[in-house]
Amino acid sequence: MKKVHTFALAFTLACALIVVFIMLRSCGGPSIPNELQARGNDNWQYWQQLNEISKRGTALGKSSNEAQPPEAIISQMQKLTTDLRTLSRSVSALPVVNIDSEVINYSAELVYLLNESSDTASDTARLIGESKKDQDDANSFGSGVEAFVRGLFGDPLGAYNDQKAQGAQLSKKGNALKSRLTELQQKSNKLEALQIQVRSALSQRYHRDFPKLE
Repeated sequence: MKKVHTFALAFTLACALIVVFIMLRSCGGPSIPNELQARGNDNWQYWQQLNEISKRGTALGKSSNEAQPPEAIISQMQKLTTDLRTLSRSVSALPVVNIDSEVINYSAELVYLLNESSDTASDTARLIGESKKDQDDANSFGSGVEAFVRGLFGDPLGAYNDQKAQGAQLSKKGNALKSRLTELQQKSNKLEALQIQVRSALSQRYHRDFPKLE
C-alpha cells in the first residue's frame, strides 16, 4: 500500500507541475505567432505609408507632351527638384521600429534614387538656363556690335569662335546629363526588381499579400 500511495503522490505532483507550467506559459509574454503577427502588422502599415509616398512620386512624373518655352521647363524642373527632395524626406521620416531589414534596405535605396533624381532635375534646369542665355547673347544687338569691333581690330572670327566654344561646352554638359539620366533609369529598374523580392519575402513571412507600390 505504501508503494501505491507513493506512486499516487508522485503522479499527483507531476500533474500539478504540468498544470502550473501550462498556466505560467499562458500568463507569460506573447507567443511567437503573436509576435510575428504584430511585426507583420507593423511592416504592413509601413508598406502602406510607403505606397502613399509612391503615389505622390508617380503623380510628379506625369507631364504635358505639348511644346513649352524654356522658361516654363526651367520652372518645372526647379519645382521637381523641391518635390523630389520632399518625397525623400518623407521616406526617411517613416518609423523604422519593428520593420524588417529588407524593407529598410529598399527604403534606403529609394531615398538615394530620389535624391539623385532631384540633383539631376536641378542640373537640367541650370543647363537649359545656360543654353537659353547663350542663344539670347548670340542673337543680341550687343553681340553683333562686339563682332564688328573685334573685326576692326583684326579678330573677325573672335566672337564666332567664342560662341562655338561655348556651344561645345554646353554640348558636353548635355551629353553628361544624358548619361546620368540613363544611369538613373537603370537604377530605377534595379529598384523595381528589388521591390519584387521584398514583396515576395514579406508575403511569405506574414502570409498576406504585400501589393506592388503604385
